[in-house]
Amino acid sequence: MRLHAMKRRKTMNGFFPCLLALVLALKALAITVAGDVVVGSISIISLTMFDKMDVFTCNYLVVIGAFIIAIFTGWVWGIDNFLDAANVKVPLQRTWLRICVKYVCPVAIAIIFIGNFVK
Repeated sequence: MRLHAMKRRKTMNGFFPCLLALVLALKALAITVAGDVVVGSISIISLTMFDKMDVFTCNYLVVIGAFIIAIFTGWVWGIDNFLDAANVKVPLQRTWLRICVKYVCPVAIAIIFIGNFVK
């Protein structure tokens, strides 16, 4: 309170919504584990709706995002700008990161993405 020059009443106004959110999140977790959630019990091709969202997010969105970041960092923004921002000074590390970020990472991420379609 003293650090941010806030009154007790103002700090408590932020505490109670956080406490309420924590209680509701724990309750939702307990209901989800018990399997009583209406949306969670809807089955789409032998997976629940939450399972489908999890598979889509983990297998596709995260991988596509990583690929876009690797391409942007290595080719659009420039590898030297990246290495300067990361404060890499050792020449051996700069060379190794230049090769990995520009060539190895996009290829590895593309292989992972293609591997998601092969079962």
